[in-house]
Amino acid sequence: MIESIYRELVAKDAGLTDLETQLDGLGLKLSDSTRAWSDFDGKNHSYYHSAGGHIEAIKDSILRKKMEMLIAGSDTAYGVLTGMHKAFLAQIDKKQLSVADLHEVLKLTRTLPVIEQYQKRQLPATRPLKHTVEAYEGVEQQEEKLIKK
Repeated sequence: MIESIYRELVAKDAGLTDLETQLDGLGLKLSDSTRAWSDFDGKNHSYYHSAGGHIEAIKDSILRKKMEMLIAGSDTAYGVLTGMHKAFLAQIDKKQLSVADLHEVLKLTRTLPVIEQYQKRQLPATRPLKHTVEAYEGVEQQEEKLIKK
């Protein structure tokens, strides 16, 4: 219901329409901006994972230990090299959550007055309900009379 009311509001409000366009653009921007990173980071993780398998194939324990240290050092250096990227990705994650939360708040604060106005203007009369209660009461009384016979 909230989504339906909100879509109606968006259709009538240029500011909301612009915001929805920006939100749609953010999704595309995120995909475009992170694609290269995801490919790059995936290849590096794949390499270090694969390196672990190759290290296990080394029979000489001293040589295997040297290779473990070499690869671990390189992996640590990779972490330092990509630290800024990971910090930006963490910021993006936080901003995504914040924007999503604010969008929900916006929907609620914009649609609440609409539903409250609907409640005030479209509240049905109580007369039909009262008549139904009275009809039930009449049938109850008739049943009670018939039971006492």
